[in-house]
Amino acid sequence: GNNTGLIAKSSMDGTAKEILHNTSLVWPNGLALDHTAQKLYWVDAYTDKIESSGTDGSDRVTVTLLPTFHPYGLTFFRNVLYWTDWRWRMLFAYDTVRNTTHSLVRRLPVEPMGIKVVSGDTQQTSGVLNPCKNSTGQGTECSHLCLLSATAPQGYSCIPADKHFNETDEDTDTDPDAYLVFASVSG
Repeated sequence: GNNTGLIAKSSMDGTAKEILHNTSLVWPNGLALDHTAQKLYWVDAYTDKIESSGTDGSDRVTVTLLPTFHPYGLTFFRNVLYWTDWRWRMLFAYDTVRNTTHSLVRRLPVEPMGIKVVSGDTQQTSGVLNPCKNSTGQGTECSHLCLLSATAPQGYSCIPADKHFNETDEDTDTDPDAYLVFASVSG
């Protein structure tokens, strides 16, 4: 087959890269984390499957096949896995506790793309040490960008301004207006 997909993890600065999955995977275009259960979910739009594993890559299983025909975007919130489907043009929800699937939005006018839940509940901040802040709550000596790192002794790496991608980089195809992404339906 055409198995060229890859799911890997690393520190935010790109160090400590570890491949989690690189077999029976072609287009892994949706990823979601269940922090509590330490599970990773993903959508493969080529195989039209939703799969999961531990965040360490163990215990890989297919989560659901029906009624999904062409899943694309994926997110996880409060024990429910939500995904968009291009063929059905719908939004689905799978309750991981009750093991049930149902549709939430039917027959959208376009193929739905990505989906994300934005909630303070999804951010685990209580008791979590942020190495990019010092003991007084102020920032580090990083002048521009501080990224968490598993390999740096202090727990972070500073990325200077000349390493940023911007409109003056000749090697990139970035557009400063492309950072705002939203979807709308005219009616």
